[in-house]
Amino acid sequence: MAFSEGLKNSFIAAQKLLFTLFCLGQVVAILWGIIEEGQQTGILLSQFFNFFILAYLPIAVLICVIYILILKVPKVQLYLYYYVWIYLLFGTLKRWSQNQKPTVKSRSANWIISKFFNDFYDSHVLRSFKMPDLPSGYAEAMQIISFKKVKKKFYDKILNIGRPVFVRREHLTEIKFWYNWAFTSVLLFNPILIQKQTDQHNEKAFTLKVNLMNQSYGIYNNAGKHYLREAYQNKEFNDECLKISEDIHQFLGNDNRTKCEINSLESLKIPFRWASGGVIPIANYKNRKWFVLFFRDIPPVGWNIANGASGSKEEYKDLHKLIYREFLEEVIILNREPKWGTKLPIKQKIVIFPGELPPEVRDSVLNRRFLKKHSDLRKQHDGLDLEQIDSPEIKTLSTPFEAEITYHAPNLKDVETFRIQNIIFSINPTEFGIEISRPVCFELKDSDYLLDGEIWEVEFALIRQPIILLSVEWLKTLYQKNSGSIGQVINEQPYLGCKVLNEVPFNEFQLFDKDIEFRRKRIAILEEDNILKKSMEAVRIRRWIDTYDTFFKHIKSGSIDIKKIDENQINPLLMLCPVTWKNIELMFKYKIL
Repeated sequence: MAFSEGLKNSFIAAQKLLFTLFCLGQVVAILWGIIEEGQQTGILLSQFFNFFILAYLPIAVLICVIYILILKVPKVQLYLYYYVWIYLLFGTLKRWSQNQKPTVKSRSANWIISKFFNDFYDSHVLRSFKMPDLPSGYAEAMQIISFKKVKKKFYDKILNIGRPVFVRREHLTEIKFWYNWAFTSVLLFNPILIQKQTDQHNEKAFTLKVNLMNQSYGIYNNAGKHYLREAYQNKEFNDECLKISEDIHQFLGNDNRTKCEINSLESLKIPFRWASGGVIPIANYKNRKWFVLFFRDIPPVGWNIANGASGSKEEYKDLHKLIYREFLEEVIILNREPKWGTKLPIKQKIVIFPGELPPEVRDSVLNRRFLKKHSDLRKQHDGLDLEQIDSPEIKTLSTPFEAEITYHAPNLKDVETFRIQNIIFSINPTEFGIEISRPVCFELKDSDYLLDGEIWEVEFALIRQPIILLSVEWLKTLYQKNSGSIGQVINEQPYLGCKVLNEVPFNEFQLFDKDIEFRRKRIAILEEDNILKKSMEAVRIRRWIDTYDTFFKHIKSGSIDIKKIDENQINPLLMLCPVTWKNIELMFKYKIL
């Protein structure tokens, strides 16, 4: 039973007991008044019950106030649950139970844990309080952040404890409590099933079956992803994950099995994040077809499709909302190349979604609030004035893949199922990820320019991922030439699970990297201001420039292929993230494009 449900039942029981005592007291008082009227005993009892009546009201009010404060004020409830129930009480019991020599204290602690806690999940919550080592730049930034409406002294105390990043599912959407909240990802610990059907024409169809029922925990930001890596990953685990990943990819290719149940890692209790999704954008640009990819600078590092994690309960159930929101937020189409501080308005083309989407889904996806946030940031940070217009229309491509999601109805008794077709799914154990992607095509004029629209969860700032177009024709030739593969899998961080290309000829890619120039201009402004000098945005930009700027400068200098700079250094610009290369290979395998 959940912590809050247990408290609720306790308060209800207390109110019932108090009310029962009150009623019994009144009955006894009336009886004594009738039977012993005028007698001394009756007078004494009457005075006693009058006192009881006077005491009842304040006690009842006090119980109601406590009930409302703890169960109806989310911050109080969450603080009590995570900092008192888990961190203080469960943490103390865990320390006592780990005594090597059995004692009364350790045995008592073990008994209490077995009766009132879920040792496996609550231990995850407890360990996630200690913020794991984060990528370079992120950890330093955490020390200088100044959260809105939070006093510095109070935050300093909390920082010493840390905040849990592995939390209960019902708390994932408490955005105001979780600083740096970015998404809502449920963690699946139960097996996942992929079924394959083959018709009389030998056409294959694949169904991914995901059951969300009784899955009670999740993560809400990238620190949560990092915690999972720290909690699970080691060389043996990574090798096993790569084997499972290859097995699943083979099943989706030439394998003759009719089903693939992903429970091979059950003994390790690996969780999968749900849901993550987006689109595989294919642009018709300069009379050629191109995959539109974004440079991801957190593990796994490499070129990624336009995807991200769900931001609400509705999105991890109705994947249409997640998929198209990610397209809208990441793929920013401008009618011309932007110039820093230009005074002339630039038109931002808002894509027209497919006609098969229900009106309520289209309204949900077309997030005007996000569009305004992005436009405001571009104006404040880059001096760009964006005007939004409708165009172009995106076209969904047909695929032999679908997903079926099962979950509890709002009444928690009935079961509901959601199905989505014309997708490609990929399962990536090294990332704890299940990606649901929809391949879409759209027109891009020769004068159009692409920008990344994603906003950083930690601070009100732009992510600024460079964008590359990779030739569909060239990748398809590479796939056929290498017997169904476009590269070699890497088994080390930060590229774990990625595939590396040997090289990319200069005429087979188009680079949209204006945000690199904007990064440099932005950090120059930040460093001129003493107040913002140590901002998290500045830390992030410095780290990015120190790590990746050289690689982009190398290919920007002229008509140069993307290739290894030297034998001892991997060029991250040759890396394709797991979801990227898997989707591309499956599209070629089943002639989706």
